Amino acid sequence: MKPISYEKFLEIVKTPIKNIDYAFDNYSSGILDTQDHCLSLKEAKELNVGQVCSYNVSNEDKYINFMKSVYNLNKNKPVVVDFYLKEIDNEGCLKILQHLDYEDKIIFIDHLRNLNTETVYFLLEYEELISFVTRLSTRELHFCTIYFNEIPMAIWGNYELSFPVFFNNPKDMEVYHDLANKNNLFIRDVILK
Repeated sequence: MKPISYEKFLEIVKTPIKNIDYAFDNYSSGILDTQDHCLSLKEAKELNVGQVCSYNVSNEDKYINFMKSVYNLNKNKPVVVDFYLKEIDNEGCLKILQHLDYEDKIIFIDHLRNLNTETVYFLLEYEELISFVTRLSTRELHFCTIYFNEIPMAIWGNYELSFPVFFNNPKDMEVYHDLANKNNLFIRDVILK
């Protein structure tokens, strides 16, 4: 990951998000999810939603495959992640490392050592990093927002595999809706602006 300034972030990103309320107020949105509707408490309990080690990890490949597809669709324009690396304390780093696979541990440690910077914005220059960043969110270790810019979309990592997604227009949302379905995911609760 290559660090970029906030000014460069604003120059590159087509769906910049100041905060979650701003995003819902200013962009078409939906929720990327394993389900086509918001589950009732009973349904969530039956599916073990909220159980990171079982529910999240068992569905993780769907998200990774979706994110790789989105990355490949957008790789001709910079892909940016907000990765608040500088705000993770030692205890937080250890917690993250406990729940990562060997390769992801190496990536995480490498970035801890080499990205001594004040920025939170980074270019994702390699597809391999998409899996790493996605796992941080699917395992609820460290939520990141990824900004795709060829067909603009921002994906906000969140709990229980319910990731808010933001689009500039309904046409872009349709592209990602179809891609989600191809990966056995849904974009539910769509609000068009």
